[in-house]
Amino acid sequence: MLDRLVVSAPRLVRPYTEPILKVLLLKLKEADSNPAVIVNILTCVGDLAEVHVYFMQNKVDHLDVLFNKSMVIEPRTYTVTDDT
Repeated sequence: MLDRLVVSAPRLVRPYTEPILKVLLLKLKEADSNPAVIVNILTCVGDLAEVHVYFMQNKVDHLDVLFNKSMVIEPRTYTVTDDT
C-alpha cells in the first residue's frame, strides 16, 4: 500500500523520503522476510527513487550492497519420503 501512496502522491511523500527509506531498509534486512514482501519493498524503493532522485543518488552505494544481499537465495533442503 505504501507503494501506491508513493506513486499516487509524490509531492506529499517527498519530504518523508528518508524516514520511509529507513523503515523499508530495516524490513529488507530481516532474515525471515517473505520473498513477496522483499519484492514489494524493492518496488517501493524504486518508486521512491523516482520521487526524490537527488536524495537517492547519495544512497546508491549503500543501497547496492543491501540489494545484492537481499537477492541471495537461501538454499532449502527438502526431504523426499516414499509414501508407497
